[in-house]
Amino acid sequence: MDQELALALRERALAALEISTTMLTVAQNLLQQGNNREAARLRNEARYKRNESILLMDEASKVQQRSSNLLKFPDRKTGELSLEERALRARERRHARTG
Repeated sequence: MDQELALALRERALAALEISTTMLTVAQNLLQQGNNREAARLRNEARYKRNESILLMDEASKVQQRSSNLLKFPDRKTGELSLEERALRARERRHARTG
């Protein structure tokens, strides 16, 4: 589930980056034509889209990091016994004493 979310966020980030790149290209063309006002407006919009892309990529990384931390050691054993294992050993000790 988290992997799918991370992938969707990355796709949105790339789309925003592509839009930003296109806007910058158009802004450059407008500058060459002397339309400074529209070029400045497009540059600002492109900057907004680039920041959106960065934030989406950062969020995707956080989601993936959270997901990988949860799955890193799925079968890891700690020093403590589970409740079932403790009960089984207690029964075995009682049985050995009375046995």
